[in-house]
Amino acid sequence: MAIYPVRETANTTCILNGASVHAEAARALIARVSSELGTQARVIVTRTRDELVPSARRAVSEKNSRVAAGGGDGTVNAVAGAVAGTDTALGVLPIGTLNHFAKDAGIPLELEDAVRNFFTGRVVKLDVGEVNGRVFVNNSGIGVIPISCASAKRSSATVTRSGWRSPSPSARCCGAIRGCASNCT
Repeated sequence: MAIYPVRETANTTCILNGASVHAEAARALIARVSSELGTQARVIVTRTRDELVPSARRAVSEKNSRVAAGGGDGTVNAVAGAVAGTDTALGVLPIGTLNHFAKDAGIPLELEDAVRNFFTGRVVKLDVGEVNGRVFVNNSGIGVIPISCASAKRSSATVTRSGWRSPSPSARCCGAIRGCASNCT
């Protein structure tokens, strides 16, 4: 595993999945923390999932040093697909339902800590996978697995609507992904 120091805080974009109930809190934390650190970040809150990849591709083409994916595993995979194989580092702000990748990568569990980690943390090179032209960072499933995940997400949303506390945003993974560590294309 290769580790790189974060050299730039300029040209930073945070892409937040607007479907997350934590998107507004993340937007406010990004503004506050970046201000405290004397930098700025462009924040994009998507209205639909279809806006994730074009937003990430635009950030990469504009030579952003870092792009954060604020959401769950689906959001992270979508943004990672645009970032993999480039010099742009991927940060993770875990505001999704399960946040498996963030947990596995060791990103701070509290959202504010994850935001600070995005701006000040180290960059770690990780492998990515690809199936049928789609990049993934933690897992890819076939058969009953995607159906089970969709069902779990619906159940989680139902529990949240019924008044039970939703899981706290978690992130304890890596601070960022720069490019691709193996023979990825």
